[in-house]
Amino acid sequence: MIQCFSMLSCKPTPGPERPVKSLSRRLAGAACGLLLLAVSCSDKSDSPPKPTSRNTSNSLSLATSTNPVPPPASIPIAPDPNVAVTTAPPTIVEVTPPKAAAPPPVAALPTDPPAAVSTLPPALGIADREAAFLRAMRMLKSASATERSNALQQIQASAEAGLPAAQHNLGVFYLHGTGVASNQAAATRWLRQSAEQGFAEAQFKLSALLVSQGEAPLEEAAGWLEKASAQGHAEAAYQLGVIRLRGIRNQPDPAGAARAFRVAADRGHVKSQVNLGVLLFHGGAGETNRNEALTWYRRAADQGHPGARFNLGTALAKGDGIDQDLVSAYFWLSLAAQQGDQDAEAAVKETVATMTPAQLAEGVRRVSAYRRSTRAEAPSSPSNPP
Repeated sequence: MIQCFSMLSCKPTPGPERPVKSLSRRLAGAACGLLLLAVSCSDKSDSPPKPTSRNTSNSLSLATSTNPVPPPASIPIAPDPNVAVTTAPPTIVEVTPPKAAAPPPVAALPTDPPAAVSTLPPALGIADREAAFLRAMRMLKSASATERSNALQQIQASAEAGLPAAQHNLGVFYLHGTGVASNQAAATRWLRQSAEQGFAEAQFKLSALLVSQGEAPLEEAAGWLEKASAQGHAEAAYQLGVIRLRGIRNQPDPAGAARAFRVAADRGHVKSQVNLGVLLFHGGAGETNRNEALTWYRRAADQGHPGARFNLGTALAKGDGIDQDLVSAYFWLSLAAQQGDQDAEAAVKETVATMTPAQLAEGVRRVSAYRRSTRAEAPSSPSNPP
């Protein structure tokens, strides 16, 4: 069975061995992930997300002996504090954005301020306006309540003067109630003004707000995600793939989803790499290309994604789209099992049952060497295990 970590978080069934998870789990809510503002002029949301770590008490315990040993009837499980673990595959959409700790109190703006005349001198050029805005952002960290109040007023003035970064930040303040009363209408208005000026992070956050409002605004949300994606916003491309896979007006577009996932995958977005691999492996987007699918699995596996490691290990164990390699299959499945993937734990036991003593000894050696290298903070590439 193959693990898919899309908005569907699923494991399609290639054979009759045992029941697996469906490839069509419904989207958890109708919301794209909202990323809380890192209070600065330019948000950076392009970096590839790391696999979600969760705590569990079990991970695969592997022998370190290099002498040939007979395949054990079962593999003992013991905790490994040096290995990140997960108990479930990450879902593709974060429904509720994290709430930041409340900032120090500042003088609140009106909950829905009217379009006021900017308090910035009209003669200020764009560079001066940006400098004033950046000073105000730094002042928000001040211990002085008066300075924080002045900073907030300055940010609003910069937004009213048309500075897209200030409009974005003010929209996020209203969205999360940071220094102002929470007001979704005001947040939407300021984010829209920033988005219309081409500010990619505002386009992304506006799309998430629209998605949270239900089915009707999905088409507009997809349009903003396309604009943000065109500016290099990997998370926007990924969420665009989620919307297309789910479908607008009950019309899924898996081919369009694959295109969006490919854009994000090329930028190193790990969940997009897994999703694209699943679509290509099973022909879910109208095209089957198992060699390319395995390439995307390997890239995501190199970034530590347990589902990608499981998918790659399973394909290697079965010779499914690739030459069978039980030693490498044992390596990848063991790494996934150490991260808490229960399906991987079962797959390791099944793989061990088909291995020769020499193959098992080599698999154990590779896993042990990789674990030593990661503990030494000089990890080798899993694609080229020792």
